[in-house]
Amino acid sequence: MTLEQRANDVLAVIREVTTEKVMILGFSDGGYTAYKFGSMYPDKAKKMIVIGAGVLYPGLTDFNFNFNQAMKWIRNFRYNNAP
Repeated sequence: MTLEQRANDVLAVIREVTTEKVMILGFSDGGYTAYKFGSMYPDKAKKMIVIGAGVLYPGLTDFNFNFNQAMKWIRNFRYNNAP
């Protein structure tokens, strides 16, 4: 599904429920859908709360996260630097 399809699905649900502007809450992929919805239908979005959705770049993402990087990340974020 594209973000456009998801935004259109959101609009269909909103139209069934109300004619008012709505507040949209989106988490992760739902956040990207909220961004797209707001850009496509600004007259329908009163406010948006988006959690866990950063910058989204078109195309494939190069993901080269290996074991050593994971261990370094874990050491850096361990609670109270416990061993």
